[in-house]
Amino acid sequence: MLAMSAGRYMHKYGATEEHMAIVSAKSHRDALDNPYAHVQKAVSVEDVLKSNYLCWPIKLLDACPSSSGACAMILCSEEKAKSATRTPAWIKGVGHRLETYWLGDRMGESATYDHADAHALSLAIQDAYRMAGVRDPLKEIDVAELYSAFSNVEMHAVEAAGFCKKGEAPKLYEKGFFTRNSELPVNPSGGTLCSNPIAVTAMVRVAEAALQVQGKAGAHQVEGARRALATGCGGDHECFGAMIVDRDK
Repeated sequence: MLAMSAGRYMHKYGATEEHMAIVSAKSHRDALDNPYAHVQKAVSVEDVLKSNYLCWPIKLLDACPSSSGACAMILCSEEKAKSATRTPAWIKGVGHRLETYWLGDRMGESATYDHADAHALSLAIQDAYRMAGVRDPLKEIDVAELYSAFSNVEMHAVEAAGFCKKGEAPKLYEKGFFTRNSELPVNPSGGTLCSNPIAVTAMVRVAEAALQVQGKAGAHQVEGARRALATGCGGDHECFGAMIVDRDK
């Protein structure tokens, strides 16, 4: 289903397999600094392009692993949070949306939404932004952990998050815009592409976002991160969640 999305995205916006490889190489590079990452191996753009096809245009190094792992978070009231830690991560916004049930409803000339994009994800993120009072995500979000099980997904995810317009992501990846040292780091942990404990993968995105705003992300910490976006995805790429966490109450 996401190989079809990748093909549609390439047709619609002119993206290439090399753009996907740039995303993969970025994630693998960042995962080297995350002790919890399943895959800790540097790969180059050329390595990705030479890896075996799973389902065109997705190749082995464009795809996430099947990981074993666990995640835990403590959710509590404001009063208990203050006594539990000196650096709580405050939940400021939440959003959940569903895409069409049938994948085919997102394809063809009669489709309401285009399978190249992530319409429902965009709505979920907008709901979270609205609740958190975020009006200009490019300026107000410091770091993002976006659920991206395949390299092509991250491109339409950054667009759904409002970090750029539809179809602009490939060129921005060429320029290194979403690297850890860029204006807006995306998946500095290595993301789902390098760790995928399936039952809790989306939860890990929130946990990583929380660690970032708490200043506890270790070697992959984004300096000065105060507000983070985390997203999750499930089902037939149809169930989406988004959460904003903040250092400040």
